[in-house]
Amino acid sequence: MSPHAIRAARRGQPIAEVEPLTGLVGAGEPLAACHAGLKALASLRMEKGYRDYGHDIDNTDSVLEAGLGYGGSCFPKDVKALAFMAEEMGHEPRILHSVMTVNEQRREMIVDRLKKTSGDLKGKTVGLLGLAFKWNTDDMRDAPSVDIAEALLKAGAKVRAFDPVAMEAAKELLPKVEMARDAYDLADGADALIVVTEWNEFKNLDLERIRNSMRQPVVLDGRNIYQPEQMRKLGFNYQGIGRGYNGSTKTEIKVRPNAA
Repeated sequence: MSPHAIRAARRGQPIAEVEPLTGLVGAGEPLAACHAGLKALASLRMEKGYRDYGHDIDNTDSVLEAGLGYGGSCFPKDVKALAFMAEEMGHEPRILHSVMTVNEQRREMIVDRLKKTSGDLKGKTVGLLGLAFKWNTDDMRDAPSVDIAEALLKAGAKVRAFDPVAMEAAKELLPKVEMARDAYDLADGADALIVVTEWNEFKNLDLERIRNSMRQPVVLDGRNIYQPEQMRKLGFNYQGIGRGYNGSTKTEIKVRPNAA
């Protein structure tokens, strides 16, 4: 659920959430279709005279990013609190409950997708690029990486990880996960890599070197930091999120400010 939607709800404005649609676009529809649909919905609501957050609709690129969902301490707590407040007032916050459910399913989805791509994970080495719940922090609270790593371990995989700053914080949470020296050490001999955190330095890796060091060149990009066409040309079996399984949708790769 976007910050815009939270603010709209607090102002008593009607809201529309599209995060569940990212599960559909992963099956073949580009995220641009959802973006266009949201614009159309906002226009329709404004034509009918509803108060909405349509004035923010041109800024949806910053909040409609398909991926592995949100984490941290503040936002998950706020969503739960907002749902509780609604229930206390006698309302049924179905949208908020759906947001929380879909957010949890994002973590399960990436592991299921890896199983479909690579088969039985028992004995295979899977590397996690990133551990913190977002870039530019070592915060591991409600980080998707924890659930993903535990699911991979349960499936019998050997899990390795690298994060520029969060590995010390992650060690206590993930004692069975091997921490790599850097991204290249992580890729060495790996059967698959999963991009979990969108660190800028991951966007600037020597991808050919990564490809040559992997046992199997499988990359599941949970944050859409790479271009599908480029990854295919380099010989990767690559899948992003919300781009269609054929990876045909081109997405601009943005370098985030104040990130390492």
